Amino acid sequence: MLSGGLLVLLGIWGGLVPFVGPKFGYAYTPDTGWTWTWGRFWLEVIPAIAVVLGGLGLARARTHTTGMVSGWLASVGGAWFILGPVLSTLWTGGPSAAGDPVSATTAGRVLQEIGFFSGLGVVVLFLGAVALGRFAVAAQPKPREPRA
Repeated sequence: MLSGGLLVLLGIWGGLVPFVGPKFGYAYTPDTGWTWTWGRFWLEVIPAIAVVLGGLGLARARTHTTGMVSGWLASVGGAWFILGPVLSTLWTGGPSAAGDPVSATTAGRVLQEIGFFSGLGVVVLFLGAVALGRFAVAAQPKPREPRA
């Protein structure tokens, strides 16, 4: 339940930060709030939806199947947060579809990369993997008692 709730919060962060972050100087180009781009859709909104749905599924999971599917969904969303910006160069033919961090300092750009993509994805992937492990172990049959 705890990992599901954390995943929901992280998914909401990942989906909203590109739209509200510019109001606080925490943005990728375009650095205007509530500006819709295909890069934001594919690299932030879609994985955020996967993470939120996976987190909700984990929070409510009553069966092994629901837990495993939800854990995988959240994990794939986390992996896409990590790999999506790099892989987007394949369909743009140049720079990442994510845009560029707008901070004027190197440390600020690093913090934006961590908060928008790689760090967020690592935490989500970790929580999804922990949930997958928990459901995989819970699904193991109990060993039989030896007969006397």
